[in-house]
Amino acid sequence: MNNTPTFFLFAKGPVYDVDFSPNGQVIASASKDETVRLWQNSIEGYSTTIKAHNGPVRSVNFSSDGKLLLTSSDDKTAKVWSAYDRKFLFTLAGHNNWVRSAHFSPDVRLIASGSDDKTVKIWDVSHKQELHTFYDHTGIVNTVKFHPDGTCIASGSHDKKIKIWDIRSKRLLQHYDAHADSVNQIAFHPSGFYLVSASSDSKLKVWDLRQGKLAYTLYGHEGECTAINFSQRGDYFGSGGCDNIVMVWKSNFEEQETGNIYGIMTSC
Repeated sequence: MNNTPTFFLFAKGPVYDVDFSPNGQVIASASKDETVRLWQNSIEGYSTTIKAHNGPVRSVNFSSDGKLLLTSSDDKTAKVWSAYDRKFLFTLAGHNNWVRSAHFSPDVRLIASGSDDKTVKIWDVSHKQELHTFYDHTGIVNTVKFHPDGTCIASGSHDKKIKIWDIRSKRLLQHYDAHADSVNQIAFHPSGFYLVSASSDSKLKVWDLRQGKLAYTLYGHEGECTAINFSQRGDYFGSGGCDNIVMVWKSNFEEQETGNIYGIMTSC
């Protein structure tokens, strides 16, 4: 397995999160410099900048229809923007500490957020109000993501654990003692069968959710790994770290006739 990235995009400060637009043409990155950068998915890596928050921007997430962009920040808020014209729409305020992560549900009806207050919150997008709070983590919550089918959310924490909840029953479904240090970011493969995690231990890990075990460990960043996300089809994923570099990796996940998924992480 070759762990060389496909290409590099250089930012002006530590990169905390990355996300592909649904059409795969734009990569959004969240930075310590309080901005969101929108990169063209090309070797040149051209970008535009949004002054998004009054604090470091910890997460970025496009809605599944590509119309909205969700950001979260150390200013204790999450914000929703029009992705097309970068217009600010509304703020979600309710956490009492930094909001490390925020993520749309696949149907764009809900938002999940995780905070330094050690909670995960579920929000109603239409009414812009909080619906439920999970208190299971013992450390700050660095990242939250919806499962592709929209029924579950996963979270990663400074307590080194990954947790997966059913949002209908509000029950904990899976629990992983994931890394030797803080779990900074997670992402589901579009199939829903795999989860990738990025940690302060400088490693990226791929988890097989059907078998409930580690599938691969990947190396490439120097220092903390702070960002990870798949492209819409799952054929690429981007990662970012405190080395001020965004790496784009190619993934080979092939579906067998039985419907099972097998994968080898490679680079172009």
